[in-house]
Amino acid sequence: MKSYEVIFNTKILWRILAASTVISIFTLLFFGREIYQQAPPMPSQVVTNNGSSIFTFEDIQRGQNVWQSLGGMQKGTIWGHGSYLAPDWSADWLHREAVAMLEMTSLEIYGIRFGANKKPEREALKARLRVEIRENTWDSTTGIITLNDRRAEAVKQVASHYADVFQISDSDTSRKLREQYAFSTSVTLSDEDMHALSSFIFWTSWSAVTNRPDDTISYTSNWPYETLVDNTPPASLLIWTLLSIILLIGATGALVSQGL
Repeated sequence: MKSYEVIFNTKILWRILAASTVISIFTLLFFGREIYQQAPPMPSQVVTNNGSSIFTFEDIQRGQNVWQSLGGMQKGTIWGHGSYLAPDWSADWLHREAVAMLEMTSLEIYGIRFGANKKPEREALKARLRVEIRENTWDSTTGIITLNDRRAEAVKQVASHYADVFQISDSDTSRKLREQYAFSTSVTLSDEDMHALSSFIFWTSWSAVTNRPDDTISYTSNWPYETLVDNTPPASLLIWTLLSIILLIGATGALVSQGL
């Protein structure tokens, strides 16, 4: 049997390190290109079934600027990148929108609140929600996203909740929300900026749950995690994570063996 020194001599270790580095760089470049090519579309408009405008492209762009001016990345984040004080905005919006849609559908079909239903009815409502909220209604020709009346109302409810967070109010609800979201009481937004911010956060949430064309995962690979809408990591993500770990271990082993 060959000795350890023969199998893991300096030349072989450097080859392992070089191969790991090349593969890692190639993987990063490949997926960087894929991310750019498959980035979520920013719609020209978000409208209801009857054509009424909810948000516009300009609203979303302005909302991104508002979010940045508030120091959004210093408190909360979007798309599951991790947050320190406030929650992840896209995850928070997505959860609230899903819950609002569940409640409205339950009242419409059964005449009672979602939580008052028996388990079979609750599961049926959640299955219906997943189909409805994950459907991609973006028209690549016009650039328009169309929402049904129920989802449009859910968006309105969540936007109202965010207005209590980002706009000054003397109500106890507003003060408590500002504390929970770690948002300063000295800063407030105009109605126009509030509408724009809501449009931007909605778009990040829409991107995190809507299936890509001809696919079963969202534009953000089902992240942030949200079981209500079937946002769970796809198998491909787990496979690539495992491969990355293997490459990292190989490169680290080569460096350690050389005393670097």
